[in-house]
Amino acid sequence: CFSAYYGSKAEGFGLINDSSSLALYFLDKFQVAMVPGDAFGDDSCIRISYATSLDVLQAAVEKIRKALEPLRATVSV
Repeated sequence: CFSAYYGSKAEGFGLINDSSSLALYFLDKFQVAMVPGDAFGDDSCIRISYATSLDVLQAAVEKIRKALEPLRATVSV
């Protein structure tokens, strides 16, 4: 659940306070596209398409990991 990171401030980006701002952070800073969960009725989540090669998925997962490192989880994840 990515909502644990809401309330975090990302350097060079600003406050991450919902699924839309989190998805924009991933896209803007790490070139990983996601769909905000609020588009599907659950703002605590994001949607990720995995209809691509394993190599591309592995690179994206590494980017997501790096994107989350500087953020402060507001609850234990």
